[in-house]
Amino acid sequence: MREPELIEPLLSSARSCLEHRHAYVRKNAVWAVASIFQHSESLIPDAPELLQTFLESETDSTCKRNAFAALMSISHQKALEYLRTTFDTIPNTDELLQLAELEFLRKDAVQNTQNKVGFKTTRSTVGQVANYLQSRYLKLMLELLDAPTSTVVYEAATSLTALTSNPVAVKAAAGKLIELAIREADNNVKLIVLDRVDQLRTRNEGALDDLTMEILRVLNSPDIDVRRKALGIALEMVSSKNVEEIVMLLKKELAKTVDEQYEQVGFHASSWTSHDLTVCTEQRIPPALGPVNTHLRHQVLRDRRERCRPFDGFHRRLQQQLCRGRDFICQGSC
Repeated sequence: MREPELIEPLLSSARSCLEHRHAYVRKNAVWAVASIFQHSESLIPDAPELLQTFLESETDSTCKRNAFAALMSISHQKALEYLRTTFDTIPNTDELLQLAELEFLRKDAVQNTQNKVGFKTTRSTVGQVANYLQSRYLKLMLELLDAPTSTVVYEAATSLTALTSNPVAVKAAAGKLIELAIREADNNVKLIVLDRVDQLRTRNEGALDDLTMEILRVLNSPDIDVRRKALGIALEMVSSKNVEEIVMLLKKELAKTVDEQYEQVGFHASSWTSHDLTVCTEQRIPPALGPVNTHLRHQVLRDRRERCRPFDGFHRRLQQQLCRGRDFICQGSC
């Protein structure tokens, strides 16, 4: 219903519902006020002030969340004014309100970097004000990475990495996302979080390399898709510094798994091409040929041959290792 003639008689009821004794009524009344303002601003021109006053006195968490979301949809300025007075209390507010406030701060920092609320804003100070506001936002989001609820942690990490590419901040956000992937029980949540980590890895090359072993902790998940996703991310972060740890962990995974697809993924994890990585993997992977099936043995042998081809010094070493493991290889071919 958008006709002003029909809405006008209902205005007094909508206003009075903001003070109704039942929270269910109040949480819907704020949306009604915002909707009227959006479609017929002249009917209720003081709607932003009404919602701002409502926020300052309301105690129900759902009502406050709805009121803030409604306020930010009709008046960015009033929403920012309200946040300026309550900014230091955001880490202690309810989860729903924190999520709404994070969404607003992310949009404000990206779209309105020259916001000047609460400051004397001459032309020479605009840049300083913008930097000050953004630094406060980043500090808050870093603090919310330690929030007790997973949804707030995820949104804080997402918001933080949207506002800055600072390696320290990106690493902190990625670390919290990896923790979520480890502790969350829902496999779909794990995959969503791992996708976000992969995006951060792609956009910030080298910043997450120290977290490779943390990502591999996700391999404890019983779901094959989650393990495959985590392993794929980790393999993109392999370097000469961490390859030995990774190969040793993969050997342990291969020893305890009975899933053929996962075994194949694990063996292909050793297919790096640099000289240093080849030295390491050639020393560790061939002894693991024994416990796996014939098809995988043949795949691994072909892989070793192709990977050692560019390095003449490895030919004799590989022949010696294969000779030492011929009993296992022959056993698997029978």
